[in-house]
Amino acid sequence: MKGKYQIKDGKLHDVKLDEPIPDDEPVFILRARDALSAKLIGAYRAFCVMNDCPQDHLDNLREVVGAFRKWQEKNIHTVRMGGTTRTKDERIQPMPVADLPQWVEVKHPSGMRVGPSVAPIITDKDKK
Repeated sequence: MKGKYQIKDGKLHDVKLDEPIPDDEPVFILRARDALSAKLIGAYRAFCVMNDCPQDHLDNLREVVGAFRKWQEKNIHTVRMGGTTRTKDERIQPMPVADLPQWVEVKHPSGMRVGPSVAPIITDKDKK
C-alpha cells in the first residue's frame, strides 16, 4: 500500500503532487477501527472503476481495503460503528430515508453526460 499523504513540516502533504494540502481544504479520514470503513472504501473504489480512474489508483484502493480488513480481523475487540462506542455486533438503527443517498445524473460543464453519481439529500439542517 503506497502512502498518498504524509505529515511534513506540521502539515498534511500530498506525496504524489509534492505539495501541502491547504488549511481551508476539508479532509475526511477513515480509520480501520470504523466497522464500515472497508465497505465504504470498497464502494468508493467501485465508483472509481465506473469513472475510469487510473489502474494504479484502483490497485491502491484494493490494497487499502485488504489492509483495513486484515487489521479489523486482528483487532476485532476495538472495531466500532463510526461516531459511537457501540461494537459492530450491537444492533444499530436503520438510516432514515431522508438521509439515504440519491442517484443523480452528473453533467460535465461542457454538457456531456458523464454517468450516474450519488449525491446526498441536502436538508435545511445540513445548510446551517
